[in-house]
Amino acid sequence: PAHGLAVDFYYLVDDKIALHFLEGKNFALQQLRQEKKSLVAVNHLAKPGMHQQAVERHLVKVARDKHVFVLGLYKFGIMGKYALEQDKALRELGYDARVHTTISNNAYRDINFGPGLLRYGLGGVFAVDWLERLLWRSRPYEKERGSAEGLFNEYLQLLVTAARSKKPFKPILKQAAGAFSRARNDSLPRKPLVGINGEIFLRTNIFSNRGLVKDCEAAGLEVVVSPMSEWMQYTSFRNREDNLRFKRLKKIPASFVKHGILKMDNEQLHAAVEDALRDGNDPTIEEVLTRTRHYMSPRCGSEAVLSIGTGLEWMDNPRFAGVISVMPHGCMPGGIVAAMAEKFARDHQKPWISLTYDGIMETNNQTKINNFAEIIRYCARPLSI
Repeated sequence: PAHGLAVDFYYLVDDKIALHFLEGKNFALQQLRQEKKSLVAVNHLAKPGMHQQAVERHLVKVARDKHVFVLGLYKFGIMGKYALEQDKALRELGYDARVHTTISNNAYRDINFGPGLLRYGLGGVFAVDWLERLLWRSRPYEKERGSAEGLFNEYLQLLVTAARSKKPFKPILKQAAGAFSRARNDSLPRKPLVGINGEIFLRTNIFSNRGLVKDCEAAGLEVVVSPMSEWMQYTSFRNREDNLRFKRLKKIPASFVKHGILKMDNEQLHAAVEDALRDGNDPTIEEVLTRTRHYMSPRCGSEAVLSIGTGLEWMDNPRFAGVISVMPHGCMPGGIVAAMAEKFARDHQKPWISLTYDGIMETNNQTKINNFAEIIRYCARPLSI
């Protein structure tokens, strides 16, 4: 509604996927403006919702002639086929939907949302990134069991409410920072800190990685996960560099401005939670790519570029005790990182492991996590003569 869009339906499927049915006549996409049809936008919000079968029965009736909008990546492991498979699957389920997709090599700017909506939407992504950091910083040290997660759900809902009326996110994050600080027992000793990176969706989605962060915390670790903002800033940086490389003179000034605004917005949100985190600044995209450049081209365009760079930053940082990289089964970028992880671990004398997820319920990842934590504890013990 804040952007002139009439919300027809709002449902949550399997506690994971929110389906928004939006009136398309005022939407920024030129095709939707012309056709005056509806859009189905897919988002992942972990909140209780309507039972999936009930939603599906309703969707079969109302999702005729709708549009589905999804994000895609321009890289080897996908080759642009996700949208085709999603369109086929939806039609087989009885959804007469059209799938619209965009790719990352132009920083998702072909969707023509307009600078205001795109900037505000990315600001919401960044805000949730920092809210998750507050959760991970506080949950291992919470005074009352479950309080940190309760605060996360409370302030996530406040961010959602703010987004509906296009209100700023920073004041909500400042309130959240204070609440998380009060819920944390700072007299407890800090646990070993590990960084998690890898495939962007897998590391972010709790269902796909089977609660990896909680598994690490149960093993006695504190965790930081590479944020979604990392990927968005990388695509913006690459768009700027590509404009310079290919001498797209008309696009160069705008790409510099847009990348600078993106960084500034994220830094302002970080400032709201900085005192509560007390963990210093994250490396910039430029610093991450400088690390990666020694091993592969930053123009590779996959998460391997970021996993190697951020992983090396963490390995050199004395606050971090190790790195976990995650990948779907058979993922080429993840395979590149896994192939180099042993060398990085040997060079830095810290463990760096890779975990593979393929949808199978029973895996040995839990054993790997426990062994990883045990190695960290063993290495931290003082040597005895």
